[in-house]
Amino acid sequence: MSVTEKSIAVARRVFVRLVASVREFALIAVYAAIVVAVSAPTIIATGAAMYWVSVHLGLEGPVRTAYFGVGVVVLMFVFAMLHRFVQHVGRALLGATREPYYQV
Repeated sequence: MSVTEKSIAVARRVFVRLVASVREFALIAVYAAIVVAVSAPTIIATGAAMYWVSVHLGLEGPVRTAYFGVGVVVLMFVFAMLHRFVQHVGRALLGATREPYYQV
């Protein structure tokens, strides 16, 4: 191969790698936007609903403590469901990971 052919081959490889990197960055940005758009309102709404119910029912003392204890369990369930959703979105957009721990 001449120097010109080697230079062209290297330039092609660099260009292909650049395109792949830009594509992966765009997919990660879309993934992050979807995760935030779904997770943030869900968690905020769950917490706001718990607070609103406690204020409007006038819960006090041990009843309020028990209510918020149950609320923590509900939030843990919401986080678990969101975690599964995020895993599925990640797998759909970015493909299977190399670590089996993270695979859905």
